[in-house]
Amino acid sequence: MKKTLIATAVAAGVLATGAAQATPTVYGILHFSINSLGDAVYDAGSVVENDGFEMTSNTSAIGVKGSEDLGGGLKAIYKAEFKVDPFSGTNSLQRRDVWLGLKGGWGKVAAGTMSTNYKQMGGKIDPLYRTQVEARGILNLQSGLHSGAGVDGEGRQEQTLQYTTPKMAGIEIVLNTTVANKDGQQTATLSDDETIGAGIRWSNKNWLLYADFLDPNAGSECATNATGCTTTGTDESVAKIGGKWSNKAFQVGAQYEATEDQLGGDYMFLNGLWNINKKNAVTVSFGQQDKVSTGYNLAYIFKMSKQTNVYAAYGFVEADNCVTGGDCSYDLGEKNAAGDASEDNTLMSFGIRKSF
Repeated sequence: MKKTLIATAVAAGVLATGAAQATPTVYGILHFSINSLGDAVYDAGSVVENDGFEMTSNTSAIGVKGSEDLGGGLKAIYKAEFKVDPFSGTNSLQRRDVWLGLKGGWGKVAAGTMSTNYKQMGGKIDPLYRTQVEARGILNLQSGLHSGAGVDGEGRQEQTLQYTTPKMAGIEIVLNTTVANKDGQQTATLSDDETIGAGIRWSNKNWLLYADFLDPNAGSECATNATGCTTTGTDESVAKIGGKWSNKAFQVGAQYEATEDQLGGDYMFLNGLWNINKKNAVTVSFGQQDKVSTGYNLAYIFKMSKQTNVYAAYGFVEADNCVTGGDCSYDLGEKNAAGDASEDNTLMSFGIRKSF
């Protein structure tokens, strides 16, 4: 009888330990596509003919995440994710999200490298996110503030502290700031002014609505205060509103970014998606950066399983004011003989995505 009680107690202790320290989850995605630009590519005044198709890796990644129960409703949470690119030679493994935090009834706080509040919602309304024809890429339908680079003021930021409230009545608030430099330590590339952001989201079964604010302060104090500082960034803030409505068959999304003072033009993005059935879907998007470019994309997606799909996509972008002496401050991926961005561009992409 005593042996049975002891064995039961030991088993309970093992189970309790397993519940406290959950097994880490290893996850990832492999995503490759074959792409073709429609026009000749120019670089620094020299014409380089497009040789047809190329194969790219599109945010293929591997990561680990998990949590530890600390008791009293408190958990330690973590995530470490790395980009995997078999076509980039020595840079085949690159850091993405790497953060550590605490989570409880009061919300979640995390520190490290992570997506800003501004970046977080961009992919929620773009079915072609992380493809070659995504809205934030060559088509210029969403700003570079949704990018994945770990640079101050861009989508993924280093040395970031972020707090997320618990969801109440469908409402959630996200606050973040960089913690990068001590006062008075400006250099030729860094400012002592931090990037701060705030966002609010509301969601239910069919709706997602959000608004975000970001003050990049990229190089503002460095440009004006530091001796020998060469950075000439602007401290103009940006803001956006957006959302989507979805059910089993349809999704309609929209986003507007007030970014003219920071990026030279405001952004507008519209998307519609139709799930024809469980395996087949079509999507189309349209948008523009005011005074700069207008573009659209369309795609067919075949869902082979919950974790594997293939797609065929087409995109087109036209410069609205990109001539000699005009606004060519964005990158369409091409240059004309004078070094300005080309007037228009087309892109075709055939891809396969496998998550695990």
